[in-house]
Amino acid sequence: CILPFIELASRYDIICQKARERAGGGDIWSLFFGDPVYTTTISSILCPSDPNRMVKSVHADNAKTSYMYSLGDGSGKIDAPMRVYLQYHSAATVEQYYAPGSRRGLFHYEDWKSFASCLDGTSNTVAISEAVTNLDGYTDLRVKGGLIGDWTTFSPTDLYVLGSVCLNNAFSASDRTQLQYGSDSWRTHFYQDGRTWNGFHTILPPNSPSCMGNGAQAAYAASSYHSGGVNASMLDGAVRFISETINSGNPATPMPFDGSPSPYGVWGALGTPACGENASL
Repeated sequence: CILPFIELASRYDIICQKARERAGGGDIWSLFFGDPVYTTTISSILCPSDPNRMVKSVHADNAKTSYMYSLGDGSGKIDAPMRVYLQYHSAATVEQYYAPGSRRGLFHYEDWKSFASCLDGTSNTVAISEAVTNLDGYTDLRVKGGLIGDWTTFSPTDLYVLGSVCLNNAFSASDRTQLQYGSDSWRTHFYQDGRTWNGFHTILPPNSPSCMGNGAQAAYAASSYHSGGVNASMLDGAVRFISETINSGNPATPMPFDGSPSPYGVWGALGTPACGENASL
């Protein structure tokens, strides 16, 4: 967590203490209702280009964040750690449906990579980018900030979200800045929550629509109101501007289920820390 490094160590300590109190199985969500450590806005984690950045979340008036962590080019969303999925599914099912996506990127819920595991190089691996803050968790129709989801349309096989299906089914027929409909999204709404809705994929280029399939699959796009793209931080700390026209390969290609190179061009290669690509900006 970055809070101790931006002079918010006391808030960090309170959040950690509250989490420890719920570690035995208490209701974690009751933590978020009305407590100033969750509702007080932190301007330094909100992008100045976002005109709605100070609008509080519709969920418990929670403070938001603009900054998302890289989930790489695997469409696994994985809202819960693998041990939770294992409570409801066989190990073989978890291995087939949930685990592969989490192996493609840097960050997933209770599943992360070390610097030593980034064999493609820290300067060639994207770690953080941004997303326009969601205005309403259920009905935001903006391509930037909104989310469209349908289990049948976007992940018919339950194995992945196909980028081309997202592009072909997300947009309003009359306005390319709008989605056909809005879907439930907690993305950007909880700055303190490490679950992977606060992430982005390197499947579709920046400022593309974000599409969700079944409960564990999504293709979240990085987005911003900067002209023509987004800012991103590489794993070595360098901040780069990523154009929305960056080479993103073939969106009709299913996500790989192994350690093979990304099919999603330069953008996909930047999202994978150890798949052997030599692409760089």
